[in-house]
Amino acid sequence: VFASSACYYGASTRSPLKEDDPSVEGEYKYSESKVRAEAEVERMESSYGMPTVRCRFVNIYGPGDRHFSRVIPKTIRHLIRGEHPSFKRDDGSTILDFMHVDDAVRALLVSAENGRSIRGEVFNFGVVNNNPRSAREVVAMISKLFDGKERIPTLSNPREPRTKMKFLDPSKAAQRLGWRASKHLEDGLPQTISWYRENLESVEHLEF
Repeated sequence: VFASSACYYGASTRSPLKEDDPSVEGEYKYSESKVRAEAEVERMESSYGMPTVRCRFVNIYGPGDRHFSRVIPKTIRHLIRGEHPSFKRDDGSTILDFMHVDDAVRALLVSAENGRSIRGEVFNFGVVNNNPRSAREVVAMISKLFDGKERIPTLSNPREPRTKMKFLDPSKAAQRLGWRASKHLEDGLPQTISWYRENLESVEHLEF
């Protein structure tokens, strides 16, 4: 079971994206790394007969995430430190989908359990249903949940985001695997904030 990413599709300008939508290559290296990795997984299937399934995920968040460059853990850390949330890479307007880690784990497990009947296939895993939000909206939600205050993130050397909107169509996973996301941001963020309040100091030195 290979954990891939919505970034496989590159700087696509349409959403929700389906499994057969092409990748827009040459835009940035992370996207190309996913395309090449999936090609290697396909090669393992065809050359060695290894049953494989490729899972493409939207942005994953939740307790335990040490990637503080991501908008959710980064914003929570800012607030715990008494700092103002900020963006450096874009203006915060790009709309993305966010999946709680519990739902991502369920997706990997159900893919493994059904591996031989879905071998060689690709599945998108996302939340959708009004869950996709702009990074600015996510910061506002976190801020309000953190202490009831509304904050507008500051922009430090903002650049125009490559993509204004990117999220995935998970209908194939629902139909073939019976998988559906169980947590929207409103459900997962309070638990996530609480975890960082209790554990930030113990995991900061392990930052990716």
